[in-house]
Amino acid sequence: MINRRRPAGAVPPMTRSQTPSPKACAARPRVRAGAARRGLPLTLLAVLCLAAATATAEAHSEHMRGFYDLYTKGPDADKDFRKLARKAKCNICHQGKKERTNYNRYGEELTLHLTEEDRKDEDKILAALKTIADTRSDPSDPAAPTFGELIARGELPGGPLEESQREPE
Repeated sequence: MINRRRPAGAVPPMTRSQTPSPKACAARPRVRAGAARRGLPLTLLAVLCLAAATATAEAHSEHMRGFYDLYTKGPDADKDFRKLARKAKCNICHQGKKERTNYNRYGEELTLHLTEEDRKDEDKILAALKTIADTRSDPSDPAAPTFGELIARGELPGGPLEESQREPE
């Protein structure tokens, strides 16, 4: 004879006489289903808020990616400028760290050539970046270098990094 002892703490299987009747099951409140129904709108709201937050946070990452592709990739790209551009990140176009609506000289020029609808169009972004490369960094000074010349020298087009990181007054 085989010894079929249950381990300590094991619950014996229910017999047919111990199972609740369908009537008793219907009368019992369904906590899990109600909780799921109450939690669904909150979950959807959280997902929508998260999606909206990510859309705004990445609003101009396509521009930055286009800049990196054009000026920091390839065999003839300057490694020091690549490091500087990666360190500058948003400050390639933006002034300061708090408000991303403040632009430096390069960012102001870029906003003249691109709209919000253009941000997913890689061809328009590259065309705008190439057009801006021929623009003078200081429009009031005819002897000022172009943005492309600044980049070729290994300098950020919007000015030195420390200057671009400083909050506007």
